[in-house]
Amino acid sequence: VMMNGAQYLDSVDNPGGTTDVEPYDNAQGFGRISLIDSLYLPGKSLISSKIWDRESIAEDANPNQYDVVIDTSKGCAYDHLSVTLVWMERASVPGCKKCLRNNLDLTVKKNGESTVYHPNGRTSPDELNNAERVQIAAADKDVFTLTVAATDLTDAEQTYALVATGCFGGVASSLDTGDNVFDNDNSEKKRRNTIVGIICGVAGALLICLGVFFWKKRQAGSDDYVEQDVMYKNDNAEKNVPEEAANTNGETEEAANVEQGNEGEE
Repeated sequence: VMMNGAQYLDSVDNPGGTTDVEPYDNAQGFGRISLIDSLYLPGKSLISSKIWDRESIAEDANPNQYDVVIDTSKGCAYDHLSVTLVWMERASVPGCKKCLRNNLDLTVKKNGESTVYHPNGRTSPDELNNAERVQIAAADKDVFTLTVAATDLTDAEQTYALVATGCFGGVASSLDTGDNVFDNDNSEKKRRNTIVGIICGVAGALLICLGVFFWKKRQAGSDDYVEQDVMYKNDNAEKNVPEEAANTNGETEEAANVEQGNEGEE
């Protein structure tokens, strides 16, 4: 039931970003679980469901067939049919390449057409997996024939479960799915904005540090210039002191000589 209603992913998260994926690949398998696409709750879920449990089939028996009719008369707006076949497998031989002991095949036909829809995105029967799903676009009054065939059985018979989801007369969902996180996922944008913000923040911090460093260096250079200028002025002042002292002594001697001359005249 959960695999039948699982929804495809566009991409998956990785440490370096996101990686594109394809349906049924090793990255997503059947996709993400979605209860609203898997279980029928009137007025809540998007689909109706039909389940056939503990069905059995023998290898030499005719294939089992099930008909389902799409009915949107009560408001169901789901536009696909999803059908999934699963069965329990016995343990196989270690190292095997095709490990199914009891191989069953699911096929679907639409409106009696000759086109055969095979499971898991294939164009031929799946001989590797014991879980097979077919999804097809569906419209009101479409008739689908689901066929389960036993291709190669080790045991006398094989039991299985089959589930189909789509519009089978269910009422419309009243849930508001406009804020579906998967349909409105902006995590990549948020991650990108976070990375840009971190880079800009680090770059801004580095620029501020460099600005402070050069400002301090310039201030230190200006202080050194002032100190050197003061020292230069002090040196000049010390050099001028002896000259002024010498001039003062010369004036004193001249004054003394004049005074002695005046005394001699007297």
